[in-house]
Amino acid sequence: MIKQKQPLVSVVMSCYNGELFLKQTIESILAQTYSNFEFIIWDDGSTDRSKEIIDSFNDARIRYFYHENTGLGMALHLACEQVKGEYIARIDSDDIAYPKRFKREVDFLESHPDYVLVSSAVDYIDEEGNTLGRSLPCTIDRVLRGAIYRGNKIVHPMVMFRREAYVKTGGYSGVYYYEDILLWSRMANFGKFHNIPSPLGQYRLLKKSLSRSENKYRPILFEFIKKMSKDPALMNSDIDMYNSLYKQSKKNCIINEKGISRRKVTALYRVYKFLKPILGERISQTISIFLTNVYHLLKMSFEK
Repeated sequence: MIKQKQPLVSVVMSCYNGELFLKQTIESILAQTYSNFEFIIWDDGSTDRSKEIIDSFNDARIRYFYHENTGLGMALHLACEQVKGEYIARIDSDDIAYPKRFKREVDFLESHPDYVLVSSAVDYIDEEGNTLGRSLPCTIDRVLRGAIYRGNKIVHPMVMFRREAYVKTGGYSGVYYYEDILLWSRMANFGKFHNIPSPLGQYRLLKKSLSRSENKYRPILFEFIKKMSKDPALMNSDIDMYNSLYKQSKKNCIINEKGISRRKVTALYRVYKFLKPILGERISQTISIFLTNVYHLLKMSFEK
């Protein structure tokens, strides 16, 4: 058993009936080269084998909590009330962190005190673990904060942010969807954002995800979140109305199967794949991410 000390990092994962991929996710966290962390696993009312899987790990860094189902936003809010670390790192119960993820993110935040949040590029995988492609993320703070409402460029399960800034925002809100955008919009008031250009984990694209479905409610949900983000004193009635609309949207989803493979055919990814055999991984990545930043800076300037 690994002895625990005061952690610098608190890893927060909410789990709801995640038995299918849960073991892989936990293993990837415990295998980090950076070890000074606690791992808060918040079981959001699972009825499958999730607890059995979690209990199979004998590691003092794991802190397990069970609570009746509340939805992701409230589950993360409650879980983050338990953190002890200076930094909060997120992971979802179906994603994978590469071994050096925490080391890279801690090093960045330690050496950049004006930044409150760091995330990274990811490799996209499907439900069977097959690689679909990779992201080529924006890395400029101005772009990341300006694009919060123009197609969020921050991968939520790969973020690490300062606990101090998180507390100032009031934390996660009890919404079922877009809880990350709501948090980023408030955290942007307290410091800068950055994406590490190299993939630090695998992001699983699930067929039943609302983000890859045809749903008439999505624009309404998004506008609702934009409105709520401007009002730090959210009323319970506002959250209840939003969550009610979200539940209705789930009933009307038409799953877009093609959305699973769309990530690997973007223009910039094609550029990256073309250049990689010629120029190598590092130079191809640098060129592609430079073009990504330029594209979004131009887009932002034209939208003003």
